[in-house]
Amino acid sequence: MACINVIYTTTCKGIWLAVLLHLGCFLSVNGQEIWTPSQYLGLNQTQKESPYRASLDFLENDAKGMPFIDNYEFRTETSENDFAQQQFQLRFQFNSSDERKAYDKVLSTHAEKYKLLEAQYESDIWEEKYKNIVALYFIQREENLWRQDIELIKDKKKVLQKILDNTGQLDVAEWISNETELSNLYADSLELALKRNEIGFKIFSIDRDVPRVDDTQIISVDAIVESLSTLKDEVELHPDIQLLKVEEKLAEAEFELEDAESKKWLKFAQLEYQSDNNESFQNELSFSTSIIIPNKNNNRIKKNDVILDVLEQKYKTSIEREEGEKEFLLLGKKLEGLHIQLTEFLRICEVQDLEGLFQSYAEKKSVSPIFLIGIKRSILKNEKKQLKIEKDIYDTYINLLSKTGAFIKTPRKNYLTN
Repeated sequence: MACINVIYTTTCKGIWLAVLLHLGCFLSVNGQEIWTPSQYLGLNQTQKESPYRASLDFLENDAKGMPFIDNYEFRTETSENDFAQQQFQLRFQFNSSDERKAYDKVLSTHAEKYKLLEAQYESDIWEEKYKNIVALYFIQREENLWRQDIELIKDKKKVLQKILDNTGQLDVAEWISNETELSNLYADSLELALKRNEIGFKIFSIDRDVPRVDDTQIISVDAIVESLSTLKDEVELHPDIQLLKVEEKLAEAEFELEDAESKKWLKFAQLEYQSDNNESFQNELSFSTSIIIPNKNNNRIKKNDVILDVLEQKYKTSIEREEGEKEFLLLGKKLEGLHIQLTEFLRICEVQDLEGLFQSYAEKKSVSPIFLIGIKRSILKNEKKQLKIEKDIYDTYINLLSKTGAFIKTPRKNYLTN
């Protein structure tokens, strides 16, 4: 039965190895291309055109302001089918100076709004870039640890095989446990390789070898924690808050337009020609105007609606600001807690001093190699735990950046390098 298990797990290992080699899981680190975070961030990815670009181009290049003369109206009328008595009217409707200024403000605020919508769209793309780089960085580090663990398990198998060859005895349970662990590690490595390739495709949009993220260029945990104080001031620059402030500004501009319309006093001017053979040309011409008598109730319903829009936008902006600050504060507390957790874990590892323990026992000839392999695997286990905490720190950091205006600031700043 033991032999069956050994053959079965060895066969499984061969299958895992073939798949992993196909996916490039065991590419030589020395021969692998290395990219800095700046290179990844500077990569020109093929992406869809902003859905707001057409509207913004129209507002910036083609949208016209309100004209002085709103429209021309021509009328003609025949009296008792006598064309000699034909009447002609040309009417001009006007827009006041205040109306034109208010409408220009509405147009410019609309343009500002679409610029922010486009910036928000780009911000989402940049956030995705940062998340992909961080995910790739930690997957590559995980793969390195799993690779080392697989080598240790294979070394243990060699020791067990040597014991079997020398003594004819085999701890079947330990052999099976070792083979099972090896198979599980191959499975985990396969999953990591699939994730790496998936992220690589997101980054490059093609299947290719994914360069390693340069460990020496990535921002440190301490620098991340120190950045909290400066990032806090940028919560107000978050595109959602900025967009709501522009919506508030737009509502105010629309109120000014309604207010200007209510104060307009000249409605139209009219030039009339009444054909009459018995009158001179001067007497056939007449000029008239329509004057609006201003009062506070003009456009009252529309103005009330616009005032309500202004107040609603102010409320939405206030709520969004409060929620953004609260979310940032919670993420900041989480980041500080993870930093404390990491510091304490590293202190415990220092006290354990497994590296020193390994060195001291490695010098003794009587020590079992399996015991030394066990120490090495304990060191790796600690490194895996450390990696998990660090990954939580970096993920929280990216979430913190997404709660600020970091991804829409220009010129672009690299937040992944010290």
